[in-house]
Amino acid sequence: MTCLRCLLPGVALLLGSFLEAWAQSPLRVEPRAPERPDLAARYLFYLHGQILEDQGSEAMHPEFGRYEYDVIVRSLADSGFSVISELRAPNTDPERYADSVTAQVRRLIDAGLPAHSIAVVGASKGAVIAMLASTRLSAPIRYVLLANCNDWVLQRFPLQLHGEVLSIFETTDSIGRSCQSLFDRSPSLGRRQELSLNTGLRHGFIFRPGPWLGPTVAWARGGF
Repeated sequence: MTCLRCLLPGVALLLGSFLEAWAQSPLRVEPRAPERPDLAARYLFYLHGQILEDQGSEAMHPEFGRYEYDVIVRSLADSGFSVISELRAPNTDPERYADSVTAQVRRLIDAGLPAHSIAVVGASKGAVIAMLASTRLSAPIRYVLLANCNDWVLQRFPLQLHGEVLSIFETTDSIGRSCQSLFDRSPSLGRRQELSLNTGLRHGFIFRPGPWLGPTVAWARGGF
């Protein structure tokens, strides 16, 4: 496990460059993977938390505030990715949605896109979907799991991860904990890393771009 404090200077520099480009770069966000992808591009699937299923794009939590979905996907697009993200329907079944994500990833690879040019980032319920996609896909996709490793998830779903996986969790979050036990039971898992944050924001740390963004982008690009 890596302490985020050691990475803060580089993360701050990276995040600053994204913000500087905010008003200049075009928004590249689509709900589904293209049939004919740009083979020189990097594609990133962003899978949001459940509150957006329940309330839509203006979701507001009584303790954590607004889930800034548009700001998050814009930040990811401005960091150089073609972002694939859609607002899921209420009560979306995570296994069925993981099947959809898996099919889209395979379509990109079948079209000639290298697996290392694809990243899947999941937050809260979206992290469960990302875990399921990683279980289904043997290709060396890069994944970032935000805030949903816990005993219930690990007992409920038959998970064995593949690819390259970064776990980011907040020490004050009662929902998302360390993914180390999941790493340990995934013998085919490739490169893996875990970061712990201490923002005091509990599960709300995923509701807006923050200290998780820089490491997520770096990992999706193959860094760390």
